[in-house]
Amino acid sequence: MSTIRNIWNKLRSPTGAVWLPVLPPLGAFVELVFILGLIYLVCSLIPGVEIATLEPSPFWVPVLLLSLQYGTVAGLLAAAAATLAYTINGLPEQAIGENLFAFLLRIWALPILWIGVASVLGQFRLRQIEVKQDLKHRLTSRTLEADSLATYASGLEDRCHRLERQLTSIGPASGS
Repeated sequence: MSTIRNIWNKLRSPTGAVWLPVLPPLGAFVELVFILGLIYLVCSLIPGVEIATLEPSPFWVPVLLLSLQYGTVAGLLAAAAATLAYTINGLPEQAIGENLFAFLLRIWALPILWIGVASVLGQFRLRQIEVKQDLKHRLTSRTLEADSLATYASGLEDRCHRLERQLTSIGPASGS
């Protein structure tokens, strides 16, 4: 029966393919909402502090945490949420004498960096997750092979005992 299971597992995932989920787990969304809420709570408890003026931006926390824990998609979701939270209070005004390109760079530098960091760190994490799943798959495969060999060896041992009994029962009768 375990041999049939081995064959079925090989047919289901040809060449040992590892499939990664596209969306992060529900816990990532909960963590994102919790961290963003915590950032806003802390900033509201401290009088005279604006989130947009803090250096480094507290919105780096969800981007880094979710990218390093769940991968690229979760990191990009955190970057999008951080960008939305960063711009929700409105964008700062253009300073006098500041050209349009310098103004846009000043406003959108952090969101662009969040997206870049989420992509790079998230891909490193996805590679780790892929290697881990591949190792689990290989371990499962080797365990099934070991179980099959153990079952086969047990069957051989039973067969050898039966043959020994047959030889011992036949041996004295043929010798008389």
